[in-house]
Formats: sequence, structure tokens, C-alpha cells
Amino acid sequence: QFDCQHDVVVERFNETLNDTEVLDMSNRTMALEGLGLEEYPEANSSNFSNMTDEEEEEESDANTSARRLAYSGLGVALHSPNVMAGNYTIGNTSIAAFSGSCLSLLGTARHGTNSIDIPADSQLAPFTHFAIYSASALTEQTTPTRHKIFDMSASVSDVEYIGQDLDLNELGGLIFWIPPLHGELVMAYSVFLAEDILGKARSQIGEDVASSVNQLAVPLETPRASYSHFVVYTKSNLAEQSTPVGENILDEAAHAMDIIFIDEDLDSGEVGGTISWRDCEDVSEVTHYSVYLGYNVVGRDRSLMGVVAIGTNKFVVSVDSVLSPFTHVMVYASSALAEQTTPTTLLISDTSASVSDIRYVDKDLDIAEVGGSISWAPPVNDVARVQGYYVYLASGALGEQR
Repeated sequence: QFDCQHDVVVERFNETLNDTEVLDMSNRTMALEGLGLEEYPEANSSNFSNMTDEEEEEESDANTSARRLAYSGLGVALHSPNVMAGNYTIGNTSIAAFSGSCLSLLGTARHGTNSIDIPADSQLAPFTHFAIYSASALTEQTTPTRHKIFDMSASVSDVEYIGQDLDLNELGGLIFWIPPLHGELVMAYSVFLAEDILGKARSQIGEDVASSVNQLAVPLETPRASYSHFVVYTKSNLAEQSTPVGENILDEAAHAMDIIFIDEDLDSGEVGGTISWRDCEDVSEVTHYSVYLGYNVVGRDRSLMGVVAIGTNKFVVSVDSVLSPFTHVMVYASSALAEQTTPTTLLISDTSASVSDIRYVDKDLDIAEVGGSISWAPPVNDVARVQGYYVYLASGALGEQR
């Protein structure tokens, strides 16, 4: 067996030159020229053409190695005595095998077997044919039966990811691809997250996908971590392909921006007013927003206030809404798949603008009648929110029956 790329003589023809029979001497010069053996002047064809067996035995080890290298260029025109009687020798060779190209032994099979298995990922170049030689107890035949190799290529194309998990650095949604043009041998697809387009440090998403399906759901809240690509491999019943087709990960992140809420309810512990926000730059996957009151920035013990269609971007909080125990307004963006897990939040400033130091002297001296001036001190806090005062008669300190 010979490595034609590097002119290396390997084990199959490791016997001495005298054990190697040259079957096609006429092509030796062409083979030598094809191998570029000017580096081995002692191994050129003119030195060998008239050499007797005795002269060959007298050659130095270096010269013998060089001749082995020269003969190896004859490819199929080499015979190795270690071919077992009654076996088929199976190799692959170029279409010009008989004019100086290379031969590489794949294996042998006993008569009656009629097949061998070729391992997955076997390198094809520079070969183009399978060549099968019958062998007797005496010799291997000179002219093989050849079969041109059809190198099956079955890769997907146009991998596309539709991200519907709207949280930054979290993935979730659908991956689509176009099946191979020649996909009759494809049994399944495997989809991975990877650190490059070639599948470095890959991590499989879910299970293999049947060949009749061309999409895969990515679970919500899948950590993106250090991954930069989705890669899709085809699988036959022999093996998974070694070179995938990939697509850059575009992390779909969308959220409300710049929340504004001014509490127009002037009572302490109660809120009311309009919550407003801006859309982020890309809202292509956002279907609506959900507005909550929450206990903290992560939405603990949150309470839904309402749902707003995309494009509305505001929500009116009814006056006298009890604030406690909540501390934040929270706005979550939602896609067709799910609501995001990380909201945009705003700490609530509870407006409290009560007057104090109320004074009244009744100057109407009739029973059950009042008259005179009421005065008070204006609010100390949030006075900018106060536009006026209403004064009522009531039947209790809390304004009952006012």
C-alpha cells in the first residue's frame, strides 16, 4: 500500500525489490516523471531498464528504497506476494491507473464473500474508482474490474432560526432547513449548538429528527453560553456526516424600554395613573405586553394588571389601587411561543400629598349650623402634583358619606 501524496512506501510492499514484480514496464518512465523523481537520480528509469537480477542485488539500501518508490508510481502495475491464494484484492485507484497513477489497498475478501465494508470518513482524493483484482495461488491479475465512484453528498441548506425566547442570552424557538437534493440515503438529522460552523464543542439539541421532518423546536430558556452557531448534520444508516451545515445564532431579545409611571393618586399606599414605555428596536417576534405589579425586580409574587397589544405601549392603572406589598411596575414582552422571563421594571414612587394643620372656627351661632373659614397647610411632599383642593362635609374621619 502506498501513500501517493507523500511518496511514502508503506507496509504492503515492504518486501525487497526482488519480491516485487513489475507487470507494466512500458509505463515506468511516465510514472517516474509523474512522481517527480528528480530528487532520486539513482532511481530513474534508464538505470533500471537494463538491470539484471544480480545487479539489483548489489544496489545499496538507499538505491533499493528509491527504486521501490519509483515502482510504486506504477500503481496497479505492482504485485505483492503476500496476496493470499483464492482471495480478491480490493483497492481504489485513479482512472489513469495504468499510466502511472496510484493504488491504495482497501482490503481482501475470500472467494465467496463478494463484499467488504468501507469505513465511514475514508478519504477519497485523489482516487476516482474502485478496482477489484482476482488472485490465484500464483499471482494477482494484471487488469482489474473497475467501478467509477459516485461520491454521495447529502447536506442540508439554508438553515434558519426563528428565535421566540425574548430574553437575552437565552434561546428558544424553531430551526428550519432545506433537505438535501439527493437525500434518499438520509435516515435522520442531528442538530447541535456549537462554538463554530464546523461543530466545535457541540452540544445536541433534543433527539435526532426523522428524515421526513425539516425542523426542530429549541426548548425555551436554553442557555446560549459560548455557542455561536446552530449546526445540522445528516445521518445515514452507516454514520453521521463529519462536516455539518451551520448558521450564526441571532439571539432574539426584545423588551419594553424606558418605562414611565407617575402616580396621580395622592393617597399614601394607593396608586393610579398611566404606565407607558417604548418598543425596543426589533419587535418582530413580540405579540403583546403583560403589565404586573411585583414585589421586587425579579417579579416575586407578581400580580397581573392587564395585557396590552403591541403598538399600544401604555396601560392605565385605576386610582385607589392598593400598592402594598408591591414595589415595582413590571412589563413583560411575549412572543407567540412564550412570555419572557426577565421583565423591564420600574421602582414605584408612591405620591402622597396630604394637607395638614387644618383650622376652623365656627362663627355661626345656631345649633346644627356652621359657618366661617377653614384653612390648612399645603402638602410638604409632591406638591407639584397638586392642582387644587376639594373640601367636603363628611360623617367620619375617613370621609364617610361625604
